[in-house]
Amino acid sequence: MNDKNKKERRHGPDKWIFITKYIGIICWFLFILTVFLADKSKPRMETFFDRLLNVDLRKNWDLVLLDVSFYVTLTMFYLAGLGLIINTRRHKRKSDKYNRTLIFLILASLISIIIYIYYLV
Repeated sequence: MNDKNKKERRHGPDKWIFITKYIGIICWFLFILTVFLADKSKPRMETFFDRLLNVDLRKNWDLVLLDVSFYVTLTMFYLAGLGLIINTRRHKRKSDKYNRTLIFLILASLISIIIYIYYLV
């Protein structure tokens, strides 16, 4: 049977495609949260007004916020991995595509995890 005689039985995206889409959205939210937590954990830069008013600034990183950021990154890694596994299972036709967002987020979270373990453990 050639390709012209095959009937297309799909009628739009199914629930698994929607699940991978929403997993990607949740992972982007977790990515933004991780960046925000990492930014808040670093010490503030001293400004002119801090010196003028003799304001005490934290000199070290906030390790509690970094730990929370690490756990959020782990959650993002596992969730994006689950979404990519679902996407791989649904990848049966030539027209199906891998979710590039999930691939990017897995790589970003993996790099973040490696950096955290290298510098803080």
